[in-house]
Amino acid sequence: MNDAASTEALFGWVQDVTDASRFLFLEASRRVGDHWVVALEIRTFMNLDRNDFLFDLREDDLLQLEMTYYF
Repeated sequence: MNDAASTEALFGWVQDVTDASRFLFLEASRRVGDHWVVALEIRTFMNLDRNDFLFDLREDDLLQLEMTYYF
């Protein structure tokens, strides 16, 4: 966003053209003050067909919130 807090965000959506299988992800981060960075990462699989090569990952969703202190 080109701001002083270095706000960044990345969103993606991968859709299978033959069925409703989807993979969604979001990565975002922002500086808070002079020493802290807050980051969020979300990854999820949706509507995976049994024949999809990613089917084994159907329950491997990720939600991660991270706070990092720099000195």
